[in-house]
Amino acid sequence: MKITIGNKLKTAFTVVIIAMLVISGISYMYLQRSNQALASIDEDTKRIDLYNDVAFQMVRANASIRGYMMYKKQEMLDNHYEIRKSLHQSVDALLAKNEQDEGFSEFVVNLEAWEAAIEADVLKPLRAGDNALAEKNALPILGKGSQALVVFSKQMATENTAAIHSKIQALHKGAAAQLRTIIMISIIIIISSISIATITGRNIGRRMQRTIDTLNVFSTGDLTQRLEMGSRDEFASLAASFNSMAEKLSAMMKTVSQSSHTVAATSAELTASSEEVSNAAMNVAESIQAISSSLENQEHRTNEMREVTASMMAKMDGITASVDVTNDAMNQAKTMADEGVNAVTAVTKQMDTISTYTLALNERMQDLAHNTTAIELAANVIKDIADQTNLLALNASIEAARAGEAGKGFAIVAEEVRKLADESNTAAGKIDQIIASITANTRHIEQDITNSHYSVTTGKNKVDVASQLFTQIVTSFDDVQEQTAVVTAEVHSIHKGLSQIAAQVTAIDSSAERSLTRAQDVASAAEEQTASVQEIAAATAHLAERAHELAETTKTFTY
Repeated sequence: MKITIGNKLKTAFTVVIIAMLVISGISYMYLQRSNQALASIDEDTKRIDLYNDVAFQMVRANASIRGYMMYKKQEMLDNHYEIRKSLHQSVDALLAKNEQDEGFSEFVVNLEAWEAAIEADVLKPLRAGDNALAEKNALPILGKGSQALVVFSKQMATENTAAIHSKIQALHKGAAAQLRTIIMISIIIIISSISIATITGRNIGRRMQRTIDTLNVFSTGDLTQRLEMGSRDEFASLAASFNSMAEKLSAMMKTVSQSSHTVAATSAELTASSEEVSNAAMNVAESIQAISSSLENQEHRTNEMREVTASMMAKMDGITASVDVTNDAMNQAKTMADEGVNAVTAVTKQMDTISTYTLALNERMQDLAHNTTAIELAANVIKDIADQTNLLALNASIEAARAGEAGKGFAIVAEEVRKLADESNTAAGKIDQIIASITANTRHIEQDITNSHYSVTTGKNKVDVASQLFTQIVTSFDDVQEQTAVVTAEVHSIHKGLSQIAAQVTAIDSSAERSLTRAQDVASAAEEQTASVQEIAAATAHLAERAHELAETTKTFTY
């Protein structure tokens, strides 16, 4: 198993950490015990306070009942009951803390008996007015009875105080033992840590120094130096890597020594070849220059052709736009002609409707004229009746005057009838005037209707003529639109052909530009190659010198 330095250090630190965890566990255990002891002491302290409070409340209750016996004041009795209430609260608190041993149970029984005795043997005689009996009964109750209860409470408080002191002493002893245990374990951990660190550090230091000594000798050129493997840790891995590097470096130095002689011999041949390549590159550069001139002429002609094509394209764009505008105008004109036909058709229908309504209106006006004549005859009849009624009313008035006082009422009725006859006569006259006016207006309307019917008939005839003309126009537009569509298709076809020609010219121009650029690049590359070949020749000579120097340098190494 390979135990590395890192694993050794991890093991050492793990041991230290485990020891520290053990110390922490022991400390935590002692701390828990201390907390439990402190909690118990706190409970005992509260119990002591409760017992002291019970004793104190007993003394107060005794004093308050004695004061009531002396002064007979109700507030003293109320105070006595309040004190007893506080006393019972403390007793209940002790019961809640499981204070239920035999002595405490006896105390509770005695307390209840004491309170019952006060009620029955002291307060009852006092309320009955028998003070002497109350004082006689109070002597044992408020004397030995209350004293026994107070003494029990103080005794229990004293016992709990002693228990607290005992627990505190035990806590001090436990803390001292805990401190001694922690100190001993800490000393062991410190000694172990120092020992592990010292042993590990010395081991690493010795092996590091041996490695440094070997590397110093290796740096002087002695490539035969090797590191010992030793234990299976990081130093063993370092030794294996160093030894492998040394083997490879020795082999490389041998190869370099052999290659330096080969390079020196080859560099002379390479110099001669470089001169030949330089001459060939100059010839290639001259040929490329001639090709470049031809490509420049081709590019110039291609540019001229592209300009001509662009001009033709511009003109065709104008023609195409004009044809498209004409086509759009023809479509709009045809649409308007179709709308005109629809409008003329609608007007024709409307004129027919107006003619029908005009004839119907003329018939109604004739009926109105007949009805007006009938009304005029009725008005004449009403007028004749009014005249006759007026004469009858006048005769009635004369007869009433002859009758004297007896005909006075009849005279009044006759006068009213005469007035009604006059009003009817007047209304009949107005009706005659209205009828005359209606008759005149009716004749004018009949004449207007006749004229309107003639105008409608004339307009309908003209609209029919216009409808025929619009129909012919729509037919002509359909023919023109078909011809325009054919022309538009031809123009677009020509435009598409010119676009393809322009694209091909552009492609030829781009190809010529790329060819020219490549030719220039090749020429530049040929020139650069010539310069490079010359540099290679110079570098080859320099390489021969460096190969000789390298051969001399490899002689300083031992391998």
